[in-house]
Amino acid sequence: MGELVHLALRVGYLGDAFHGSQIQPDVVTVQGELQRVLRSLGWWNAEEHTMILGSRTDAGVNVRRNGGLLTLDRDLYEKIGDRKLVRAMADRLPDHLAVLDATEVSEGWNPRLADHRVYRYRLEGMEGWWADDVERFQRRLDLFVGT
Repeated sequence: MGELVHLALRVGYLGDAFHGSQIQPDVVTVQGELQRVLRSLGWWNAEEHTMILGSRTDAGVNVRRNGGLLTLDRDLYEKIGDRKLVRAMADRLPDHLAVLDATEVSEGWNPRLADHRVYRYRLEGMEGWWADDVERFQRRLDLFVGT
């Protein structure tokens, strides 16, 4: 194994297709799909490389942007670059999972050790839906406000 490059990944996904984000045996997960695609490209193996997702999500949770760490061989990364990495993965990932970008970071950077995190919970409106009692609806939404 040669020198490694450390990459900050940003991914987004529709959670209905996954049993959460972290690796679990015998079920489809976000991390499992990312690793499957990297292995299929011949770019990653568990003995030499690392993949860590910044935030863990449960089954069915949609994520607009989650960070992660990926290590790859530096020689390979210098040949393909971040744009080809993202495009090649997009060609092989299922439609409900996307790698948004990859950026080189320093060794030792870990998305699980963030100084702070921001979680935004969104309620998407559905056609034909409305709140009969707007004040009651707002009280329910206020339950999700916090730090």
